[in-house]
Amino acid sequence: MKQSCEFVVVVFHLLSWHLYVAKFHLNDTIPKWIELTDHQLDLWYTSENVCLIRESRTVQADPRRVKVDTCKSSSNALSDPNGNYSVGFGYDGKICIPPLFNRKHLRSGLQELSDPKSKYLHDAFHILAESNYTLVLLGDSLTGQNFDAIYGEIYRVRNEHVRIISESDKSYNNSILPVHDTILKHGGRIGVLSVYGKLLYIYFMRINYVGSPESSTFYNRNQSSFNLEKLKGAVHDVIESFSGVMMVANIGLWYNNRTVHFQEMPSLLVWLNELPNRYEPRRQVIVSWRETSCSHFDRLPSGYYKYKDGGHKRCVPLPTSQTSKHTTFYNTLDHSSLNPLNNSNIDIVPRFDPAIDAHLDWRNIDVYHILSSLGLHRIHVIKFYDITKPLHDLHLIMHRVDSRRYGYAAQTDCNHFCWTPLLWQPIWYAVYQLSTLVNSKDPKVKAGGG
Repeated sequence: MKQSCEFVVVVFHLLSWHLYVAKFHLNDTIPKWIELTDHQLDLWYTSENVCLIRESRTVQADPRRVKVDTCKSSSNALSDPNGNYSVGFGYDGKICIPPLFNRKHLRSGLQELSDPKSKYLHDAFHILAESNYTLVLLGDSLTGQNFDAIYGEIYRVRNEHVRIISESDKSYNNSILPVHDTILKHGGRIGVLSVYGKLLYIYFMRINYVGSPESSTFYNRNQSSFNLEKLKGAVHDVIESFSGVMMVANIGLWYNNRTVHFQEMPSLLVWLNELPNRYEPRRQVIVSWRETSCSHFDRLPSGYYKYKDGGHKRCVPLPTSQTSKHTTFYNTLDHSSLNPLNNSNIDIVPRFDPAIDAHLDWRNIDVYHILSSLGLHRIHVIKFYDITKPLHDLHLIMHRVDSRRYGYAAQTDCNHFCWTPLLWQPIWYAVYQLSTLVNSKDPKVKAGGG
């Protein structure tokens, strides 16, 4: 029984790579980051960003000051009109704490996705806009960073046929669809693009956890986000407004209790899996799940936030003992209790061992198990954990700092990432692969090309 369970999980794990078949071989499960040459850096970044990376060498070198004092913009070096998409900036008004020069992954790219001429997102947007589709991102603040990165990619590629019309301009968006006001009130964002003369809407709908706020470590913050039932209504309204929807979903970082996570995730995943069947053939709904990214807090081998202990001092590399291999999940538990639908009751949850869990990436392990055991085959999986695993030096606040120096309350943040276009290329490539399913009856992404 044990061997058969492990075999099923390994096969499912390999099949989940189908979004990457064209770029990554199945036997190379961990994409490699490589240091870029100076010439490649000049092609990937504006001259202003290259200057920021090279000149921010001390803790006093606040990127905002370096940018003004040393890295003055020229007409061909401007990231965007407001300078928001720069290596010195992070998320929600917070900057990447200097020095930037020590962050080697600002100067690195994935071996198979380091061509600065790549424009996967633009190609995907062209396909979506032509067919009156929309892109919906569901998730927490990391998904919010993913939304922001879309604009960074548009400014990077600078295609005259892809223009930004609105970045969450409330007065503009409210005049289009009634659901827009609901999305904005729940911490979401809405963008409107002109893509080869056609409008394309992109949505960020914020949901941090499935259950009640108390199920999350951070229950006292950001209570404007959707709960699952309200989210379902907003998603329905968006789907009914377009010919089709591409959806990229993820939650996970707010969960630090494995039992709660395992108990709550099936309801979200089952709902996502049902969406394509519910709206076909009137509407096409393409659903994907992005793996939860890797955290690098310094108290647990897993890198997870240790909420009861707190006091995290810095972001650190994960120890070699940490593993994300899904077979480990089955080696440590009684197999008879694993199926969330055992006895037709999804509330049955295995008894987990905290000492073992401390070494596991159980946020992704459990999602893979739920997808497999419940047969949720309409959800495409986008790999992201192994991609972010080496990036302990790319988090916003890598160590405790004097927050008064930077103008906001700064705690060690080993979840969010400094902006770099190279981090998001795997997501853009996956979105492009998913876009090939537009107007297709084949539920699988075809390998090849790219």
